[in-house]
Amino acid sequence: MKSTSSLLFVLGLLLALGHVTAGRVEAQVPTHQQIQNQISDLQTTVNSVQTQVNNIQSQLEQIPPAWGQTLPAVDRFVLLTRGKVVLDKETGLVWEQSPDTNTRSWVTAQIFCNNRFVGGRKGWRLPTIQELASLVDPTQSNPALPAGHPFSNVQASQSSGYWSATTSVIDPIDAWIVGLFDGGVFSLPKHATDVAWCVRGGHGGPDAQ
Repeated sequence: MKSTSSLLFVLGLLLALGHVTAGRVEAQVPTHQQIQNQISDLQTTVNSVQTQVNNIQSQLEQIPPAWGQTLPAVDRFVLLTRGKVVLDKETGLVWEQSPDTNTRSWVTAQIFCNNRFVGGRKGWRLPTIQELASLVDPTQSNPALPAGHPFSNVQASQSSGYWSATTSVIDPIDAWIVGLFDGGVFSLPKHATDVAWCVRGGHGGPDAQ
Protein backbone atom coordinates (compact mmCIF):
# COMPACT_ATOMS: atom_id res chain seq x y z
CA MET A 1 0.00 0.00 0.00
CA LYS A 2 2.87 2.31 0.83
CA SER A 3 4.47 1.69 -2.56
CA THR A 4 1.21 2.44 -4.29
CA SER A 5 0.85 5.70 -2.42
CA SER A 6 4.41 6.70 -3.28
CA LEU A 7 3.84 5.92 -6.93
CA LEU A 8 0.65 7.93 -7.00
CA PHE A 9 2.46 10.83 -5.33
CA VAL A 10 5.25 10.79 -7.94
CA LEU A 11 2.75 10.60 -10.81
CA GLY A 12 0.82 13.50 -9.33
CA LEU A 13 4.02 15.53 -9.02
CA LEU A 14 5.00 14.80 -12.60
CA LEU A 15 1.56 15.81 -13.85
CA ALA A 16 1.74 19.03 -11.87
CA LEU A 17 5.18 19.83 -13.27
CA GLY A 18 3.93 19.06 -16.78
CA HIS A 19 1.08 21.54 -16.45
CA VAL A 20 3.41 24.21 -15.13
CA THR A 21 5.93 23.65 -17.97
CA ALA A 22 3.19 23.64 -20.60
CA GLY A 23 1.83 26.83 -19.18
CA ARG A 24 5.24 28.49 -19.39
CA VAL A 25 5.74 27.34 -23.02
CA GLU A 26 2.26 28.53 -23.90
CA ALA A 27 2.94 31.90 -22.27
CA GLN A 28 6.17 32.35 -24.30
CA VAL A 29 4.48 31.89 -27.69
CA PRO A 30 3.37 35.34 -28.96
CA THR A 31 -0.15 35.76 -30.18
CA HIS A 32 -1.05 36.81 -33.72
CA GLN A 33 -1.84 40.31 -32.50
CA GLN A 34 1.49 40.59 -30.72
CA ILE A 35 3.28 39.61 -33.92
CA GLN A 36 1.30 42.22 -35.89
CA ASN A 37 2.19 44.85 -33.29
CA GLN A 38 5.86 43.95 -33.52
CA ILE A 39 5.74 44.21 -37.34
CA SER A 40 4.04 47.58 -37.08
CA ASP A 41 6.65 48.85 -34.61
CA LEU A 42 9.44 47.61 -36.87
CA GLN A 43 7.91 49.34 -39.91
CA THR A 44 7.67 52.57 -37.95
CA THR A 45 11.35 52.30 -37.07
CA VAL A 46 12.29 51.59 -40.70
CA ASN A 47 10.27 54.61 -41.89
CA SER A 48 11.97 56.81 -39.30
CA VAL A 49 15.43 55.65 -40.40
CA GLN A 50 14.54 56.19 -44.07
CA THR A 51 13.38 59.72 -43.28
CA GLN A 52 16.69 60.43 -41.57
CA VAL A 53 18.61 59.01 -44.55
CA ASN A 54 16.59 61.20 -46.94
CA ASN A 55 17.29 64.27 -44.81
CA ILE A 56 21.02 63.53 -44.76
CA GLN A 57 21.02 62.96 -48.53
CA SER A 58 19.21 66.26 -49.05
CA GLN A 59 21.78 68.07 -46.91
CA LEU A 60 24.65 66.43 -48.81
CA GLU A 61 23.18 67.62 -52.10
CA GLN A 62 23.29 71.19 -50.81
CA ILE A 63 27.03 71.02 -50.14
CA PRO A 64 28.94 72.78 -52.95
CA PRO A 65 31.18 70.54 -55.08
CA ALA A 66 34.76 70.32 -53.83
CA TRP A 67 37.40 70.93 -56.48
CA GLY A 68 39.68 68.67 -54.50
CA GLN A 69 37.63 65.51 -54.97
CA THR A 70 38.52 63.01 -57.67
CA LEU A 71 35.82 60.89 -59.25
CA PRO A 72 35.89 58.33 -62.07
CA ALA A 73 34.15 59.54 -65.23
CA VAL A 74 31.17 57.24 -64.69
CA ASP A 75 30.45 58.99 -61.36
CA ARG A 76 31.81 62.42 -62.22
CA PHE A 77 29.75 63.30 -65.29
CA VAL A 78 25.94 63.29 -65.38
CA LEU A 79 23.94 63.78 -68.56
CA LEU A 80 21.06 66.24 -68.16
CA THR A 81 18.14 67.44 -70.30
CA ARG A 82 18.07 64.39 -72.56
CA GLY A 83 21.83 64.33 -72.95
CA LYS A 84 22.19 67.89 -74.23
CA VAL A 85 24.34 69.07 -71.33
CA VAL A 86 26.72 67.45 -68.84
CA LEU A 87 27.07 68.20 -65.13
CA ASP A 88 30.59 67.87 -63.76
CA LYS A 89 30.11 66.79 -60.14
CA GLU A 90 33.73 67.64 -59.28
CA THR A 91 33.26 71.34 -60.02
CA GLY A 92 29.50 71.87 -60.23
CA LEU A 93 29.86 73.29 -63.75
CA VAL A 94 27.50 72.36 -66.59
CA TRP A 95 29.06 71.87 -70.03
CA GLU A 96 27.68 71.43 -73.52
CA GLN A 97 27.66 67.72 -74.30
CA SER A 98 28.55 68.50 -77.91
CA PRO A 99 30.42 71.82 -78.27
CA ASP A 100 30.06 73.78 -81.49
CA THR A 101 32.76 73.01 -84.08
CA ASN A 102 32.87 76.40 -85.87
CA THR A 103 35.90 78.63 -85.27
CA ARG A 104 35.53 82.22 -84.04
CA SER A 105 37.60 85.09 -82.74
CA TRP A 106 37.82 85.58 -78.99
CA VAL A 107 35.25 88.39 -78.92
CA THR A 108 32.89 86.50 -81.24
CA ALA A 109 33.26 83.40 -79.06
CA GLN A 110 32.19 85.45 -76.03
CA ILE A 111 29.13 86.72 -77.88
CA PHE A 112 28.34 83.24 -79.18
CA CYS A 113 28.27 81.71 -75.68
CA ASN A 114 26.31 84.62 -74.22
CA ASN A 115 23.57 83.96 -76.77
CA ARG A 116 23.77 80.17 -76.57
CA PHE A 117 20.55 78.23 -75.92
CA VAL A 118 21.20 74.59 -75.04
CA GLY A 119 19.07 72.07 -73.14
CA GLY A 120 16.28 74.59 -72.87
CA ARG A 121 18.50 77.05 -70.98
CA LYS A 122 20.37 80.28 -71.60
CA GLY A 123 22.95 81.74 -69.21
CA TRP A 124 25.98 80.24 -70.97
CA ARG A 125 29.42 81.87 -71.11
CA LEU A 126 32.98 81.26 -72.17
CA PRO A 127 34.81 79.41 -69.35
CA THR A 128 37.83 80.75 -67.52
CA ILE A 129 41.16 79.09 -68.21
CA GLN A 130 40.99 77.26 -64.86
CA GLU A 131 37.48 75.95 -65.54
CA LEU A 132 38.39 74.77 -69.01
CA ALA A 133 41.60 73.14 -67.77
CA SER A 134 39.62 71.30 -65.06
CA LEU A 135 38.30 68.98 -67.79
CA VAL A 136 41.80 67.91 -68.80
CA ASP A 137 43.19 64.51 -67.89
CA PRO A 138 46.94 64.66 -68.64
CA THR A 139 47.15 60.86 -68.78
CA GLN A 140 44.93 60.88 -71.87
CA SER A 141 45.36 62.36 -75.34
CA ASN A 142 43.37 63.07 -78.48
CA PRO A 143 41.33 64.19 -76.61
CA ALA A 144 42.95 64.79 -73.23
CA LEU A 145 39.71 64.14 -71.36
CA PRO A 146 38.98 61.55 -68.64
CA ALA A 147 38.52 58.03 -70.01
CA GLY A 148 34.84 57.24 -70.38
CA HIS A 149 33.78 60.90 -70.68
CA PRO A 150 30.32 61.51 -72.22
CA PHE A 151 31.26 64.35 -74.59
CA SER A 152 31.11 64.23 -78.38
CA ASN A 153 32.48 66.31 -81.29
CA VAL A 154 35.39 67.51 -79.13
CA GLN A 155 38.07 69.09 -81.31
CA ALA A 156 41.53 67.80 -80.46
CA SER A 157 43.79 69.20 -83.17
CA GLN A 158 47.47 69.66 -82.34
CA SER A 159 47.39 73.15 -83.84
CA SER A 160 44.25 74.53 -82.17
CA GLY A 161 42.33 74.58 -78.93
CA TYR A 162 39.37 76.02 -77.04
CA TRP A 163 39.11 79.67 -76.11
CA SER A 164 38.97 80.64 -72.46
CA ALA A 165 37.54 83.94 -71.22
CA THR A 166 40.88 84.74 -69.55
CA THR A 167 43.23 87.34 -70.98
CA SER A 168 46.89 86.38 -71.06
CA VAL A 169 49.03 88.00 -68.37
CA ILE A 170 51.95 87.90 -70.78
CA ASP A 171 50.29 90.03 -73.43
CA PRO A 172 46.77 91.49 -73.04
CA ILE A 173 46.13 91.19 -76.77
CA ASP A 174 46.16 87.42 -76.28
CA ALA A 175 43.78 85.06 -74.47
CA TRP A 176 44.49 81.68 -72.94
CA ILE A 177 43.65 78.54 -74.91
CA VAL A 178 43.42 74.89 -73.88
CA GLY A 179 44.48 72.41 -76.53
CA LEU A 180 42.67 69.15 -76.03
CA PHE A 181 45.04 67.03 -78.09
CA ASP A 182 47.37 66.83 -75.10
CA GLY A 183 45.78 69.24 -72.60
CA GLY A 184 48.38 71.96 -73.11
CA VAL A 185 47.67 75.57 -72.14
CA PHE A 186 48.91 78.38 -74.42
CA SER A 187 47.89 81.85 -75.58
CA LEU A 188 46.60 83.08 -78.91
CA PRO A 189 45.90 86.58 -80.27
CA LYS A 190 42.28 87.49 -79.65
CA HIS A 191 41.78 88.32 -83.32
CA ALA A 192 42.71 84.72 -84.31
CA THR A 193 40.00 82.11 -84.68
CA ASP A 194 39.43 78.95 -82.67
CA VAL A 195 36.58 76.89 -81.20
CA ALA A 196 34.50 77.68 -78.10
CA TRP A 197 33.12 75.30 -75.47
CA CYS A 198 30.43 77.09 -73.48
CA VAL A 199 29.83 76.51 -69.78
CA ARG A 200 27.02 77.31 -67.37
CA GLY A 201 27.17 77.93 -63.62
CA GLY A 202 30.11 78.86 -61.45
CA HIS A 203 31.31 82.40 -60.92
CA GLY A 204 33.51 82.98 -63.94
CA GLY A 205 36.35 85.44 -63.55
CA PRO A 206 37.36 89.04 -64.25
CA ASP A 207 37.53 88.34 -68.00
CA ALA A 208 34.31 86.31 -68.18
CA GLN A 209 31.89 88.30 -70.29
